[in-house]
Amino acid sequence: MRSVAIIGRCWSTRSDAPWDSKRWELWTLGWDPVPVTNRLFETHQNFRMYQGSAEDGDWNVGGLKIAGVPVYMLDKHDDIPNSVKIDQAAISKLVGNTVQGTPYIESSIAWMMAQAMLELEPGDRIGIWGVDLHCESEYAYQRPNLEYLIGLARGMGIKVFIPPQSALLTHAHGVPYGYWEATAAITRS
Repeated sequence: MRSVAIIGRCWSTRSDAPWDSKRWELWTLGWDPVPVTNRLFETHQNFRMYQGSAEDGDWNVGGLKIAGVPVYMLDKHDDIPNSVKIDQAAISKLVGNTVQGTPYIESSIAWMMAQAMLELEPGDRIGIWGVDLHCESEYAYQRPNLEYLIGLARGMGIKVFIPPQSALLTHAHGVPYGYWEATAAITRS
């Protein structure tokens, strides 16, 4: 059984990731300096300036250039020796397209999830740590896409673990639809 840990930067569950486990492949973000990883993902077309300044961009690119692990990117880059072009056509076929004809992917974490789904088989597992995509934050538009991919992966027979303290796959009102109106009416009385 293969196990892939997708690790973001959200504080709520990041420290619970299996950092020291040999049973998990650690997939992390290319701009996130972590002590150990098996694969990096830098999925911004403007990655050379993504951090906002030329100096920060140089730092980001410098780290990608010396990475001793595969760096999954939207394109292969000659100056980043371990860069691997993401197979967007295969991902598009797997997850479906938007009405614009592009893969339905809304975040770096979604690219990671889709790549894992391409590689894994039924019975394998994906764990997602350090990823909440709170509805109150700038990441709110990314959450439905990741939750769609989680459901798709589970439908493919891939086990998906989400820590209980994560905001992913939680009800907006704390209870399933249909129940919150009754709860709201009780609290108003």
